[in-house]
Amino acid sequence: MMKKTLILLLCLLMVLPALSAFAEGPTVLTAWTFQELHEELFETAEDMWNEKNPDRQIDVQVTTYPYEDMHTKLLLALQSGDGAPDISDVEIGYYGSFMKGEIQLEPIDHVVEPQLDNIMKSRVEIYAGPDGHYYGICYHGGASMAFYNLELMDAAGIDPSTIKTFDDLYEAAKVLKEKTDKPMLALESGDVWVYRAMLGPTGGDFIDEEGNITFDTPENLQVFTYMQKMLDEGLAMVLPEDGADADSAKAVLNNSEVGVLLYPCWYMGRFTNYCPDLRGKIQCEPLPVWEEGQWRSIGLGGTATVITNQGQNKELAIDFIGFMKLEEEMGWVIWEKMGWDPIRTALWTEERFLQPNDQVDFFASRYGTPAEILVEIKDEVAGINVSPNLPIATDILKTSLLARILEFGEDPATVLAEEEAAAF
Repeated sequence: MMKKTLILLLCLLMVLPALSAFAEGPTVLTAWTFQELHEELFETAEDMWNEKNPDRQIDVQVTTYPYEDMHTKLLLALQSGDGAPDISDVEIGYYGSFMKGEIQLEPIDHVVEPQLDNIMKSRVEIYAGPDGHYYGICYHGGASMAFYNLELMDAAGIDPSTIKTFDDLYEAAKVLKEKTDKPMLALESGDVWVYRAMLGPTGGDFIDEEGNITFDTPENLQVFTYMQKMLDEGLAMVLPEDGADADSAKAVLNNSEVGVLLYPCWYMGRFTNYCPDLRGKIQCEPLPVWEEGQWRSIGLGGTATVITNQGQNKELAIDFIGFMKLEEEMGWVIWEKMGWDPIRTALWTEERFLQPNDQVDFFASRYGTPAEILVEIKDEVAGINVSPNLPIATDILKTSLLARILEFGEDPATVLAEEEAAAF
């Protein structure tokens, strides 16, 4: 009898911790973001994580702030040592600011390194710190594509699959203007994505390999001279406000007022969520190039999801974002539900990647589906240089340089030289 009682007591002692954890409920993880679509993915990932991890239940409490406010709030919280969430998004333009001085983020090497053979490495390497550790994981590959309005292309008799170079785009733009009186190329003076997509095939950048700001380059001059020529001839338009992500710019696109947007793949989700009138009217193609043989895409944008050093459950938070961003089942959610190219490029070679889904079905497929285009350019996605100077350079572009050339028509060579000199 005594022996049975001891056994029962031992069993009870073993079960009590689990019962206690169950009684306490899921572990709360706080998260900050600036993008409501990211909040949606957090919610989906939480449900899938809890289904797979009954003994590690979580409650991810996400707060969405305006873009500037969130980054400022996070920097202040980390600098003061108090008030930061467990998890936060950090957009790539701000990322360098978090790598200065003593890093207040947690290394996540143990979830990243086992997946390096399955993913687009550049999408984690851009979030490596000066100490060699990985600190963030991107939401998507950000492979840039050309999004053509097929309604306008058809009205002008233009086959977008024949536009291979920027010279081809210029000639097609003249036809579109003549036939429809619509401009071909959408530009931005308050954001950098169209400019960066056009710069990508040149192999140029505005941050060099040593991390210095380099606006005054032949590649930048080539791109801005072309932009200005297109504007001067009425073949391009500058999108309103801060660029393609502004509501007013989405309305311009939705109303078929411009022929093509050169943008990262993550804009697919913007089309499907905010441009309902364009269903079946957007044809995806590789970026035009300046010269034959150049790469036809560049990985742009990106938001690192990071773990701060102030959380009480760091390991759980790290494992969760590793699951959300790197695991196969979440890769399919990112592609099929969100419309973003998953950084898990191992998925790109699977038949399922080419199958219809809610996102892909939104787009026209006369010349190839978005998935087929991504597979075509998979080995031609250029990377970018990241350094603590990236936020400074990006701010100069968004607040001064782009507007001087595109809005006020100043000489590109002069502006590029002046802005680079003023940056130091």
